[in-house]
Amino acid sequence: GINIVATSGTYQALMYDGLREEGRAGQYSKINGRAYALFLVGAGVANIASGFWAYHKPEQKEKVIKQLGAVSKEITRMKLLRTLAIVMTVLAVVEVFKVDFGQLYMLRYVSQPQLIGLLWAAYAFTWALGSAIAHRLKAHLTPLVVATVLPLILMAFIDNAWSLVLFMVQAVAAAALFNQIETRIQDSTPSSVRASILSLLSVAGRIVSIPASFVLGWLFNAYGAFWALRFVAAVAVAVLLFWFWAKATESNKPHAVALD
Repeated sequence: GINIVATSGTYQALMYDGLREEGRAGQYSKINGRAYALFLVGAGVANIASGFWAYHKPEQKEKVIKQLGAVSKEITRMKLLRTLAIVMTVLAVVEVFKVDFGQLYMLRYVSQPQLIGLLWAAYAFTWALGSAIAHRLKAHLTPLVVATVLPLILMAFIDNAWSLVLFMVQAVAAAALFNQIETRIQDSTPSSVRASILSLLSVAGRIVSIPASFVLGWLFNAYGAFWALRFVAAVAVAVLLFWFWAKATESNKPHAVALD
């Protein structure tokens, strides 16, 4: 927990400030994406081994909020930050489904531990791919939001193993989207609160994750993985509708910061 407290948001903030001092802040998305991609490649290798060893150890993280007042004020002051914060927070429900219940969902279609390990490794690799290519998509947030939501909607109507392909496609889009949201946040916040704002958003996502975990657990037990997925798809649709509403209201204001 102390380790997470010390590093939450700090790694990204130090990277951004270091790049800005060198006049390379515009490369933050690219470099951060590659760094996280390398991390996920390592995670993917570990997951391959875990599948064959039939063992998987989930990592739990805790976040601590610093400078709460200054960070909250910064978020409420700018609509761009408010919108991105809401999107990140609500999409935490999707991440709960994928990270905490993803293997249970896969078990609906495959049962061998080796295949589960390979699929979980593929998930890590696809997330790594999304992080690595995110900087190439920095000009268009809306297509990334759509690409993150659409596979979940399609999965809600496909109850067979092909939905696992969409699961991986969604991971690529989600990784790129989170990278670009984080990049916009870095670009829009002063250095004094840069690390704290990411910590606050992470905590907000985890607060949402707690009831989401109970709901998803209940759905898995009472109705099965497919209905749990449909709940996640409904949440994703709500995110999409909110995004387009935010874009529509933003476009009506002069000198507004574009979401796209």
